[in-house]
Amino acid sequence: MTETTTEPAASEATMTSSAEPSPLFGCVAHLHPGVDAAAFASLVTQAVCGGAHVLATTGDDGAERPSLSLAGDEASVMSAITALAERAETLAALTVAPVRGATVAAAAALAQSCAARIGDVPDVSLQILAMRSLPVDYRVNLVGSDVALAGRVARLISEDPRGFPGIAAEGRLAPDGAAQVAITMTDFERTGFRTLYTAVEIIAKEGATDIRDSAIVGPVAAAAVDDELEQDVRLVGFEPERQIIEKALEGAGS
Repeated sequence: MTETTTEPAASEATMTSSAEPSPLFGCVAHLHPGVDAAAFASLVTQAVCGGAHVLATTGDDGAERPSLSLAGDEASVMSAITALAERAETLAALTVAPVRGATVAAAAALAQSCAARIGDVPDVSLQILAMRSLPVDYRVNLVGSDVALAGRVARLISEDPRGFPGIAAEGRLAPDGAAQVAITMTDFERTGFRTLYTAVEIIAKEGATDIRDSAIVGPVAAAAVDDELEQDVRLVGFEPERQIIEKALEGAGS
């Protein structure tokens, strides 16, 4: 059985003239932990063969939870998702969202169409979630290795129970041993990077430490970042041409 879930959104009509580019959608394939390298590579190949542009992969180095982010027009995303479903044993869930010239309603319709098509595949049970925007992974590294403090920060900023809307976070040790607050943002328009950075900074200083730096892992929408963000939140390792979805798609000729 394949399920689709849609975030609440106002009904919108998608209007595209012949002179406008096709609406673009993004998809994140959330994989089960421990997916081996060969299976990961197979998923990437299937997504590309489906006509979608692969934006990023995480977890293939073991440092992050495994995921595959891709984008394209409606037909290519549907083809890619259908191809990915052939390796359903590796998939935990799929997220579909508008990227350019598309609406949340259109993303929901695409998710439902994909679910219907995958539903015809025997022995496949997969949840497909339609969202306002693709989830963004944001990492804030503290000075020192106090993982208990990172956990306290994560609990206070997470939406459940009383934190910031659209935020899920956990405290852990980064690969270099620093205490890290690992954040997933599901709606950057409601809670942005600066809001999160400031909140983490305040709580960290209450625990007698500070923020060392922060990082965006994987793709992010252009509307979520600006020219001053890198300095304002001590952003490291950010590659706009590769990580900003719209720029990456321009580079790929989409």
